[in-house]
Amino acid sequence: MAEFVNSKRVFLPKGKQNKFIKKILSGITVKEAAKLCNLSERTIRDWRREKFSMDLKALRKLCLKTNIPLPFNIELKNRYWYVHLGASTGGKIV
Repeated sequence: MAEFVNSKRVFLPKGKQNKFIKKILSGITVKEAAKLCNLSERTIRDWRREKFSMDLKALRKLCLKTNIPLPFNIELKNRYWYVHLGASTGGKIV
């Protein structure tokens, strides 16, 4: 069950993810954040640009390291939440 919860994606309102990641990165570097989460530095930068949603497990690690609480206005979605959208669109086209 814990593995299922940790594989969730975190969505914040537009503009809030950027501010939150900048707040985290004020305490640690991008390189440290990437190493802590076992991700690439580019992924951390993409989160800051709001290109991708954040991984809940990685976000918890960053919050624990920097003593910053998780935001209260997060929305959690399954890891592959977008699959049914593309499948239904592809089915309609065919």
